[in-house]
Amino acid sequence: MGRKKIKDRFKRTLTGKKSLSISIPLEYLKKTGWKKGQELAVRINERNQVIIDENFEETETETETETETEETSKLIRLELNSLELNLSKHNWNLYFVIVTEHPDNSDDWLVSVLPEDHLIKMRKKADNKISFEPKGDHVEGMFVLEREMPVDKGLKTRLWLMHSRKNNRDIGEILQELNETITGNKVLETFQLLRSSIPWIVVSKTALSFVAERLKKSKDRDLGFVSLDENFGKQSEEEVRSNTLSTGFGKVGWSWIYE
Repeated sequence: MGRKKIKDRFKRTLTGKKSLSISIPLEYLKKTGWKKGQELAVRINERNQVIIDENFEETETETETETETEETSKLIRLELNSLELNLSKHNWNLYFVIVTEHPDNSDDWLVSVLPEDHLIKMRKKADNKISFEPKGDHVEGMFVLEREMPVDKGLKTRLWLMHSRKNNRDIGEILQELNETITGNKVLETFQLLRSSIPWIVVSKTALSFVAERLKKSKDRDLGFVSLDENFGKQSEEEVRSNTLSTGFGKVGWSWIYE
């Protein structure tokens, strides 16, 4: 992380001995030898050089910083609860394309496909409704992702519902098609989220529009888009949400769980 970048981003906050919490890529932490949650003194000298002092002296704001660190280290989890379609057709072979912000790099997004190993088969007897949350106590919906709480307590996540025109479709193949659409033959970097066994490919924010366009022109049918964006600033431990697909073809229900 360059000195100028740190200065430009935090110069207004580095006055008055204030404490702040910043996100640093894991590879950068390894190089410096710093630990997550470690407090450092940061100042800009007369030559406009950023000076970082590892021997941080305790100040009256230390307790506040510790509290903020504890809050941002808490985990948030996303689960899909239900899906309902408002269409006359009764035989569906469905999957989701999910996009969320990269936890370590603000310039990137993560893209994946759900469920990880099969299509969702919705048949006539289900009346175009499906619950991903089984009946009973202490049950969960379809697990989507889990990650640490962002520093600003806000997370952008987007979901597309797709209908496969084939009865059987390989999810890995779909993800590979998205990869090739964005980069050609170049293999995109993958990322592993907490508890997630599905592969996430890393795309830049500028490339995200290609993903949306690819889905619109896909040989599979794009049934619509829904935003799952959430701000956790004043939320309870679990927020149950639902929203109509952008096409009006149906509705998706989900939960954000804050632990």
